[in-house]
Amino acid sequence: MKTQTRLFGRRRNQGYATVAIVAAVAMILISMMTYSLVGNLTSLESQVGAQIKQDYSQKEDALLSALLHVVPNKAIGAMQQGSAANPGNYTWEKIFEEAINLANAEQAADAIVISSLSLGDAITANTGDTSFESMNDFVGAAESLTWDNSTGNLVNGGNWYEYRMLINDDLKDGIPAPLRCDYDNYLLDKEYPLITFEKLHVYNYNSFHSRYYKGLNANTDSFPLYNLYEYPDVKFGYKRPGDNFVAKRNWWTFALTFGDHNSDATGVPPTTKNYVLSIYEVPSQLPLSASTTMA
Repeated sequence: MKTQTRLFGRRRNQGYATVAIVAAVAMILISMMTYSLVGNLTSLESQVGAQIKQDYSQKEDALLSALLHVVPNKAIGAMQQGSAANPGNYTWEKIFEEAINLANAEQAADAIVISSLSLGDAITANTGDTSFESMNDFVGAAESLTWDNSTGNLVNGGNWYEYRMLINDDLKDGIPAPLRCDYDNYLLDKEYPLITFEKLHVYNYNSFHSRYYKGLNANTDSFPLYNLYEYPDVKFGYKRPGDNFVAKRNWWTFALTFGDHNSDATGVPPTTKNYVLSIYEVPSQLPLSASTTMA
């Protein structure tokens, strides 16, 4: 009997040990499954964020390409006789509106096209799609305007009135030399792409801070209207990049903010980037005809 009691007790102890082992193995498996699930969710979240940022980047490239097409045409139109009859066609707000529509920067696919597919309540994979109630939702001046009269607040004009922009640590190294103008032209410059003979290079060459003469290779007192610039890295065939050429650089800064008003839906913080938009004004030159060359 004593032997049997000892055997029964031994079996009971072994049973308790088996339960503990099974529980430990189960906890390990559950922990591994939880870790795997958390890892998959984190990976998915990272992929979603990367996809949205890629979508924003593609919209950025499309919009900048559209601006390069729209801005020069608007500047040319604003200089033409009779343009004052329709000033709203040449404002920066109109420029950005047309560029956004041309680049299709709000939606990846046209609403009419989507409707024609009869998809019903299908979930779109275009996570960067958005809609702007106002141009200020997307575009804004890179620095607060020196004098803001509640109009033309989308860009900073490249002139000496925008002194806050000129000393901004995030902007000053990437912007060219400002032009000088009077206050009336300052107001016009932040509302329209202003090209005028009344915008000149800053006088008293090298008397002010070097930021006022950055990139200028001739004395501004002797050459206030046009100066010597290094030809930019653009393939127009006019000059080789780095060579000096005679011009005046009209420029403006602006900022684009991607995902500001739909960050709650996407989970991705908004991204703001600053840009410099330049129009080089080159004095006209009479073309040489064949007869003139031969003579």
